[in-house]
Amino acid sequence: MSLVIGADVGGSKTIVVAEVDGRIHARVRAVGAALRPDMVLRSATTIADAIRKTLVGTGRISADAVVVGAAGAGRLEEAKELARALRAEELADTVRVMTDGEIALVAAFGQSPGILILAGTGSVGLARLRLADGRRRKRLRARQGGAWGGGQGRRWHSRGHRAFRASAHGHSFQRHLTPGALGGGGRPRGDRRP
Repeated sequence: MSLVIGADVGGSKTIVVAEVDGRIHARVRAVGAALRPDMVLRSATTIADAIRKTLVGTGRISADAVVVGAAGAGRLEEAKELARALRAEELADTVRVMTDGEIALVAAFGQSPGILILAGTGSVGLARLRLADGRRRKRLRARQGGAWGGGQGRRWHSRGHRAFRASAHGHSFQRHLTPGALGGGGRPRGDRRP
């Protein structure tokens, strides 16, 4: 029996799913546990408790693998600390921690190029581009909800939703979200309307 556990860890909620032999066996919802400096052990405790709840009924006390996609895991030190804490809990043979955005990018496009906007408690834009020589390059540009201050995170969130709605109806998203919004290190550019 193959047992894999996946955790989607955000600021508002944590969802943990146990998959047995390719089929979903259990799903547990817990409080948000996004990674923050000096609060990694609190996040690890929340995630570990949710993982244990998904293990109930599988007949096992640990999984073959645990993959955690966590908001805040883009900060390497916190991601490494979370992985160490989860390994110490002995919940799985293999533990991997990455950003929630990285998991969403792979889920949406596999290894192909693509652009993804996630608009939740925090908002993030991610892109994987194909270079002129055919090689793929992953670019991650992330800005969390209030990171720009003064409501800029909410504007980015709204702009992402408008772009999604426009594309779902067959319209170009460019009037709502320009390529500049995904690049650079500053505020989103382009459409300045709130």
